[in-house]
Amino acid sequence: MASRRMMKSAARRRAKTMKKNASRKASSAAKKAASAAKSASKAARKAASASKGAKAGKTAMAAQQAGKAAHAAASAAAQAQQAAQQAAHAQQQAAKA
Repeated sequence: MASRRMMKSAARRRAKTMKKNASRKASSAAKKAASAAKSASKAARKAASASKGAKAGKTAMAAQQAGKAAHAAASAAAQAQQAAQQAAHAQQQAAKA
């Protein structure tokens, strides 16, 4: 049977590692959210430039490009939302630990 002091120190160590893991998860989720937001803005810029191309008269190709850009923007937005949710969850876990 492990002594009470050993049990206490083990519990403390466990709590410490849990806290560290939670904070690590939170920071990585935040990073993911930031990168997703960045990609979303990039996609939006692409869409804008594609629409400019359409005005210039290169209709068919510009339309295809605009479609692609819109799709990219939508997927990037979805990723950003998911990353934000993960970050919130990780922060909650960190608060619990």
